[in-house]
Amino acid sequence: MINLSVTVLCVCVCFEHVLCNDDDVDTTDNLENSDYITDFPELPVCGISKNGFYTKVVGGVDANLGEFPWMALLGYNDSAGNGTFWSCGGSLISQRHVLTAAHCIHNHDELYVVRLGELDVLRNDDGATPLDVHIKRKIEHEAYSANSFQHDIGLLILDTDVVFSDLIRPICIPLLPELRNNLFEDYNPFIAGWGYNAFPGHANVQFRFGELRKSHLQKVSVPVTRLSQCQEVYKSYGKSLKIDDKVICGGYEGGKNSCKGDSGGPLMLPNTNSEQQVYFYQIGIVSLAPLCALKNYPTVFTRVTHYIPWLQTQVLGRADF
Repeated sequence: MINLSVTVLCVCVCFEHVLCNDDDVDTTDNLENSDYITDFPELPVCGISKNGFYTKVVGGVDANLGEFPWMALLGYNDSAGNGTFWSCGGSLISQRHVLTAAHCIHNHDELYVVRLGELDVLRNDDGATPLDVHIKRKIEHEAYSANSFQHDIGLLILDTDVVFSDLIRPICIPLLPELRNNLFEDYNPFIAGWGYNAFPGHANVQFRFGELRKSHLQKVSVPVTRLSQCQEVYKSYGKSLKIDDKVICGGYEGGKNSCKGDSGGPLMLPNTNSEQQVYFYQIGIVSLAPLCALKNYPTVFTRVTHYIPWLQTQVLGRADF
């Protein structure tokens, strides 16, 4: 059975690369006016899937061209001189902002580029139009803890604005009250990524594509686990891991979930408009999990709705509580 890819707890601690100084990453200050936009993209600009979403996926399978046009790959300079390696994921949320996990940014000054519009990393005949955009600024949540993974949310400001197309467009932010107040328990949202399909065996494995890591974007549905159940599962971690209303847990049954290499990617909720067109809201960010798709240990996602005021401050320059 195929597990989807998402990074698991180890993403930020398993790079064998140069660390950065704390001054290399912004928190909530020091943003230039040019980094802000007026409003988050709305329908029909955001969330539209070119090839749609047709059936419930029960295991990791190949995504279609243009199915998740907001998916981003984060590129890191290899300190060994081997060029760029692609590790964490992210999601385009405006023409100049990519949402990701704080741990994909923290202590990683080797993170320098975002790839958009990709489908299969090792092919150039798949119809994709990948675009590499340099990163102007990296922002991690000011209260992020590398020990507890609390407030695991970050933002990348791109060096140039992106022109939207069928294959590169933003996902919708869940601003509607009915979404902001929803726990999403018993929902079946989606995750997607280019990470490993099985735990690669040790933390410092290189992020190469091959037998365990598919080069083609993978997708899978992940049933949301009730918060009380997730808290019970992770209570053995003690105070080092806090499971509260700032997170969403998903994939309790095991066998399909995230794995190493997918951290920072979106947890996506499909919706349908009156014309039966499918569009997506991002309700979570892949944060951590023990190993890959381990039964009874759901992946923990940062709950996007909790951090909308923070996102508004960083993206719009104001918080519309």
